[in-house]
Amino acid sequence: MGASFNKSEDYTKDNITKPIKNAPILNKNKIDIYDISKVLWNIDSKNPPDKILHPFISLLNNYTANRKYNEESYTDNEKLEITSFILSCNDFLRIIYEKVNYDKSYDEFLKNVENKWFELKKYNCLFEHIFVGEIDNRKVQGYHNWIKLKIDIESGIVRKVQKLPSKNKYLECFSFDFMDKHKKISSVLTSISPQYEFSVMTLVLLFGDKKNNIYTDDGDIILNNFKVTLYYTDPE
Repeated sequence: MGASFNKSEDYTKDNITKPIKNAPILNKNKIDIYDISKVLWNIDSKNPPDKILHPFISLLNNYTANRKYNEESYTDNEKLEITSFILSCNDFLRIIYEKVNYDKSYDEFLKNVENKWFELKKYNCLFEHIFVGEIDNRKVQGYHNWIKLKIDIESGIVRKVQKLPSKNKYLECFSFDFMDKHKKISSVLTSISPQYEFSVMTLVLLFGDKKNNIYTDDGDIILNNFKVTLYYTDPE
């Protein structure tokens, strides 16, 4: 599909800023989101083999981007693709499970993860909203994954791309047209595996606050957590 994890390509910044020394944010359950995100970051392979891409990319065509069309549903094969992708995240999800002292079995934890991300709400699910993007009320909603963005740029689905400023070499912000609808800004965490991104978002989705410090080796990034979406911003 043309997606690459080489950090030297144009999807990273040349101007590297000094790490931003933000204090870790502890949520009401006293789970150190920052510390766990650092562990996840450090185990993420910086140049994973192509086979790691396949479980993620296979999910991207399972959804109808425009909400005005039919209700979403999964085929049996698409359900298997979801299972395959979650299993590919096992190294990361196992760490989260152990670090947060989850009070049920690991299988039950994985089922909770699957339900949170992939349970269909008539026209969409959280995975579609964040990683795939969708058109709702003639606007581009969600769409915060760099691999999906790169694939859509190469295929011509995304046009008029303009890069916007960011302090961190891993955080890229863009405006673009998707399916002829304009998105003013989409923040994407670049040059990391989809397994890492899915897992750190799962950490924040299940156990985080509205604003969560996430570690990168170029300084912290804020992962914002709201009921219907998650997205990245630079620390203030």
